[in-house]
Amino acid sequence: TEWNREKIIIGHTDVPFTEAGLRQANELAALLKPIRFSAVYASDSPRAFHTTEIVAGIKSSSIKKMVELRERDFSLFEGMPATLFMEQNKESFLAKNALPEQEQWHFKTAGCVESDDSIVTRTISILRHISRSHLRETVLVGTHGGPIRFLLVKLGFARYGSLPGGSFKNCGY
Repeated sequence: TEWNREKIIIGHTDVPFTEAGLRQANELAALLKPIRFSAVYASDSPRAFHTTEIVAGIKSSSIKKMVELRERDFSLFEGMPATLFMEQNKESFLAKNALPEQEQWHFKTAGCVESDDSIVTRTISILRHISRSHLRETVLVGTHGGPIRFLLVKLGFARYGSLPGGSFKNCGY
């Protein structure tokens, strides 16, 4: 999106694709074309849902929208440049970083931004539901960078804090 390019916090806000975003979705669709998906799930965020629709190559009515697959809720900070968000919440980030790791998972920046634990808990919960519903099937799940990063940490593929925002590219898989 234009906000991605300008490093503006998106979260749950609906921001349309750029030409580059559309190209990325089509490139991923071409790469995954040989795979037959038994089911397709996507975040109910329009940008993630549209990406999933392109990648899956199916009608949107066949895709199950899931609120649990949304990006982090940045609350009143959505639409703000990331540098300004970091500057305005410098003390909050310092307080978080001073905590033991387990407490950092539950920390809410500025008291209102969704915690890392909340993101990963809802992501794991819905993925568990999806996997139980589709045993031995190939399923496509379209979500956002934040949920993917925190899932990878919880699964032991990275250490907490080692995958900052932007470390998982758009249309990554």
